[in-house]
Amino acid sequence: MVDTIDDRVTSLERRVSEWEGQMGFLLPLTKQLHREVIAMNERLGQVEIKVDRLEVKVENLDAKVDRGFSAMLEQFKKVDERFELLEAQVEALPRAVAEIIAKK
Repeated sequence: MVDTIDDRVTSLERRVSEWEGQMGFLLPLTKQLHREVIAMNERLGQVEIKVDRLEVKVENLDAKVDRGFSAMLEQFKKVDERFELLEAQVEALPRAVAEIIAKK
């Protein structure tokens, strides 16, 4: 029975040694992966900052385009008003010509 216990202890020691060997292999790998995750988080933070800056630029450009369209709309309104005045004058022109002819 002592041999059986010694065999079991030896077997258990061997298995623990194997696990330690595996853990010894996994530990540096885990540390490397952890460093890579930290580096990736830092890069993501930098990308987020760049994206935020680009969003601000896009918002500024959008506001500028809106102002440009508003200014164009005002100009179109002025052009429409001038066309309406010209149209009224063109409509009155035959009557004015007829009056001038009638006076002569």
